[in-house]
Amino acid sequence: MQIGSAQLHAVIEQDVLSFPLAVMQVGMRHEDLAPHLDWLAPEFYDPAAQAILLSHHSWVVRSPAGTVLVDPCVGNGKHRPALPFYDALDTPWLSRLGALGLAPEDIDFVVCTHLHVDHCGWNTRLENGRWTPTFPNARYIFSRREHDFWSRDLHGGLPPELAFNAGVFGDSVAPVVEAGQAVIVDEPERFTFAGFSLMETPGHTPGHVAAVLDARSDGALFCGDVMHWPAQICFPDSRSTSSYDDDLAIRSRRKVLDLCADRGWLLATAHFRGPHACRVERRADGGYMPVW
Repeated sequence: MQIGSAQLHAVIEQDVLSFPLAVMQVGMRHEDLAPHLDWLAPEFYDPAAQAILLSHHSWVVRSPAGTVLVDPCVGNGKHRPALPFYDALDTPWLSRLGALGLAPEDIDFVVCTHLHVDHCGWNTRLENGRWTPTFPNARYIFSRREHDFWSRDLHGGLPPELAFNAGVFGDSVAPVVEAGQAVIVDEPERFTFAGFSLMETPGHTPGHVAAVLDARSDGALFCGDVMHWPAQICFPDSRSTSSYDDDLAIRSRRKVLDLCADRGWLLATAHFRGPHACRVERRADGGYMPVW
């Protein structure tokens, strides 16, 4: 994909994971999806199982301003017993990055929209028994609010409702900070780098941010987990079991959809299956639809 002078590539870690609709979406019924099944199924939704189908991938953006990696997935060999589908993975993610002609040394910036297990794992890899930064020349960008919230895991642990993310800060964030490669951003919306800016989009997590590539005549918004699958474009007010604060998450989702619809930006997602990105169109009734 091309945005201005930048090339965008999705780097897939896991192509499809299945999650029950009733588990992920509060109050969204299979019947509600009927008008959209012609495009939701079979890529994004399994009607027989009533299950949401998700991809897990990162984005690489190459431009004259630098090479930026957004949301480096789960990583290999991470101990995640609370989430078996992420536990001790062994995927060819690094080889897929290499297929784009990129070595870890070529990455200039790494952006983590938030610090959940599946968005910061490849920040580090195991070398000689230690977790070390995967991208030795990169600056890793975290929002201060997000960093400080999850750093509690090093000081007494996380409360039970957040235990699924236990260990993530210790093996995927702290080593980057200790190596002096972290840029911890206090005011995200005043921070710019390599043609990007940040936008505060809290709700899924307290300090969630989106990354915005604005090429003047075009742009792309890397939304992280502001939404997980394309039905949330059509049902932006639907509640999610994965949100830290659902009211904030809904406001952030509408903010992102408004910007993409009004400015024509590409919505580059972290979990939509191929083609992983879309444009957003306003419907006559004021709602939204994805345009592939």
